[in-house]
Order: sequence, then structure tokens, then C-alpha cells
Amino acid sequence: MPYYITPNVNGLLSTASKGDGYGITLRWATAYPQIKTNNISYNIYISTNQDYTIPIDLFNNYPSFTCLNGSTKVDVLDLNPGQLYFFGVRAVEYNSSIYNLNGLSTIYDNLKIIPQSILSNNVGINDLTIKLLDSNGFPSFGILKAGAELMLYNSVDYINNIFTITERGYSGSLQSIHNIDGYDGYIIRNPYLTIYTGTEEHNTKVYECENRFEYPHYSYTAADGYKQKTVDLVTSDLSSSDAFNENFPVYDYAGYHRTDPVALLTGDCVGSYIGGEMYCADGYSGVGRKLRGMSVQDQNNQRQDMLLSLTGEPVVLVSRRRTGVICNCYTPEIESPDDRCPTCLGTGIVIGWNQYHNARRSDGRILVRFTNANEDVKLTETGYESETITDCWTLTVPTVKDRDFIVRFDQDDNESFRYEILNVNRNKTLNRLQGAQKFQVQRIRKTDPIYKVEVFDNSSLFPSTINTSVSSSAGIPPHSHVIAISEKITNINQINQITSIAAGHSHVVKAGQVMVSLGHNHTIIL
Repeated sequence: MPYYITPNVNGLLSTASKGDGYGITLRWATAYPQIKTNNISYNIYISTNQDYTIPIDLFNNYPSFTCLNGSTKVDVLDLNPGQLYFFGVRAVEYNSSIYNLNGLSTIYDNLKIIPQSILSNNVGINDLTIKLLDSNGFPSFGILKAGAELMLYNSVDYINNIFTITERGYSGSLQSIHNIDGYDGYIIRNPYLTIYTGTEEHNTKVYECENRFEYPHYSYTAADGYKQKTVDLVTSDLSSSDAFNENFPVYDYAGYHRTDPVALLTGDCVGSYIGGEMYCADGYSGVGRKLRGMSVQDQNNQRQDMLLSLTGEPVVLVSRRRTGVICNCYTPEIESPDDRCPTCLGTGIVIGWNQYHNARRSDGRILVRFTNANEDVKLTETGYESETITDCWTLTVPTVKDRDFIVRFDQDDNESFRYEILNVNRNKTLNRLQGAQKFQVQRIRKTDPIYKVEVFDNSSLFPSTINTSVSSSAGIPPHSHVIAISEKITNINQINQITSIAAGHSHVVKAGQVMVSLGHNHTIIL
């Protein structure tokens, strides 16, 4: 019987989907023969039966394949996408002069198919010819296994499917009758006959693996698709809160508003009230009494926005994706992604980080107020590490969550450090609406893979678009054009380019003026 150098490291070690929807990779421990002149093969057991109560049930069936030539890894291919498979591997010791395993049909690489067939007629206890329904795939000599009996044969008539037996009850096995239904005179056994591959060890390790599509393998289909995470079970979805709050108006410092920010923030009365005219009571403009009121949420957001503009600093927010296409580094055997995976960068989701672009600022950053914090340097096993944890707060939108990170800049606007967001606490205002977000940030060491996430430190240089007025001419329907400009342009007179095509034509723009084309021109709408 084969043995392992380390007894507890035996049998199957891992299973992993290849991610292409068609194959699963198996790896197992190396075994050695007791008799040095014998060879080692590995029987591979495969099943899709999920009703097994104990792992040994898998090994009560015949193996599907055997792997030769000392291989300890194989790709099992041509599997069904989305199917859950169960695998087991047992080492087998055999004498190649008796067990003709090289005569088995090869499916690919070193993987041999173990054939199976049923009897054409019942076999008596002393019969020396065995007729099967199909002898295809059986080697020209070897050992047949029928129930509990082994039968040594030396020739096969492949035309008539007849095996010539030289020894019944081989190697001390129980010699008995064999009926087509599997009855052997004592009990009903597996009615299929197969090839006996040698002395098999008895580990009971069973691994399961789903054959699935994973990024970046192709092709994606609606039925099989990439395996995706569609629900975030860790954090709350606050997208509706973001949508409600993100378009609050800018505080105008004019009219009946308190115009002195210092007086406003200190709560001093300056002879005015907060609020304004909302609409006419009778629905007609200029007629009837006008109601005065306010949006408490807008007023709260305005004041916090104004406060941050004075005391906060602009940072880039990068949000961690929690749903999407699952990366192939995330396997059923490893329930956490690879921190240094070049595809997902530790998130487990393909394209696992999204940079937030704040439409309220030209540079796309958000404003965060940092409190003073001690910068502590500690000696660890990996050397000196900086431990800096700072309390922060920002507006109610965009929503920040634990494990997102922000990029902080120095006074010269160069990136200084990246900080992981921790311990998010959201204030509540009226009617369950969100208020300011308070959180802590922890400085991330610059050797961390999170520094591989690419961010845009300033989106003010990104192109933007403006429109022209609507115009028409003979044979040309009313239309307008789009002009893509860079925000580096500070004056309309600096625009010198070509508009987009509309109504089958475009216009040349010189010094901010739209030139005449096809009998008409436009003005630029700012």
C-alpha cells in the first residue's frame, strides 16, 4: 500500500476553478510505493451528488480517472458551468507488468479514463470467459473488478467484447457468481465491471468546488456569466441619502440670510431670520399671502459646507466596491481575497475601487475637517511604523464607509499619505435625515498595496462641455452644438476649436465666436 512521508499531509490538497467555466484544477500530496519497483498512480473520484452524509460515500463509487507518471496536479476539463463538484484523490501502488494502466484511454495529459461496463449475461462461479456489453477502453490485459471479486485476464476480443480469464478470485478476493443486476450470491453490488488499478490507500478527504466563470476569462453569457456579488452584507446602502442631499444650494450670504459667517457660526443674532419665501398660498404668483419657511436639511448642509470651506481641507475620496464581479483570487477554500492581487488590489471585486468626483468643486475633491493628532512612531517586527489616528468630519454626502480611504495633500498640493476610514458615525437631523458624518482615519504605510490604486489628484483639468444657442437656416432644422473645453480656459475668448456635429455640420470657433456655416451661426451659452 502506498504511503506519505508526512502522514497527515495526504490525498487531495486543493481544488480551484480555472475561472473559464470549463475546468477545475486539482492538487494532491505525493505518495510513495512500499515496494520500490512498483509504480504510483492516483485515482480521481468525481461526483455531483450533494446528498452524501459522510465523505466516505464518494469513495464507495468507482474512480472516474487515474493519473500516471508521478503527476500531482491535473486540470479536469469539460465540466458544466455553474455545477458544484465533489472530488477525492487516492494514491494507488501497482506492478506495471500486471496492471496495464498505460493501455487505458487518455483523455488529456497524464489523465487516463477508467472504463466501466455491465455484463451481457450472468457469470457462473467457475466461468473463465466474461462477456460485457462494451469492451471499449479496457486494456488488452489486466484485472477486472466485479463486485468484490478480482479476475486476472490476459486477452480481449474487442469485436465480441469477450475477456479470457486466467485466474478467478485473484489476490485472495471472494470468488462468486455475478448476475447482470449485480447480485453475487450474497448481496447486490454495483452491476458495473471496471479495471482494478492496484492497492489503494484509504484517505477520506473530499473537497468541493464550483465550476464557474471568473474575470478576466471569456466569454460571458447571460446564463453562466461571471460569478458576482450582488448584495453587500457588511454595510448599509445609503445611496438614497446621497441622492437626497447632494444637490443642496450654495449658501448665498445675501438678502435676508445672515451675511456674516462668524456671527452665523457663533449663533449671534444679527436682526434676521433663516428661511425665505417658498410659494404663494393661493397658487398664483404675486397674489395672496406668501408663506415663509425653510428646508432644515438644506440649511444644515449649507452651514456645514460653509464651515468646511473655512476649516476643512480638500481630499480625494476612494470608495471600496462591495458588489460586482468576484476576482479569481477569491476562492471557496480561501474566504478572503489576496491583499496583493494585481487585479482587485485586495477587495475581492474586479475594479474594486471607485474614485468619487465632487461636482460641487472643480478639483473633484471633498472637504474634510481633520483634528490635531499625535504622530506616534513604534518599533514593530517589520521595523518602525507610524501610527496616526485622527478624528474627522465631513458633509452628509457623499457617504463614507469603513475601509474606504482618502488621499491627503500637503500645502504644495502634493500627495502626502493615504488614510483608511474607520468608525464612521452619522448624525441624524429631522425626519430620519442624515447629518454630518464623523469618522476616524488611520494613516496607511506606503508599502501597502492600496498605494497601487490610481487616483486623479485634480479633476479641474478634465474636459467639460458647454452648449451653443439653437439656430437654423434654409434647409437646416433648429439645432445646437456642443463645445468640449478644458477648465484651464479662464476666458471665453480663449476658445479656439470646432464644435460637435449637429444637423450634418459643425462650426469653427475663433476667439470665443462661432463662425458662420451654411448660412447661420450660434452664440455660446455660459
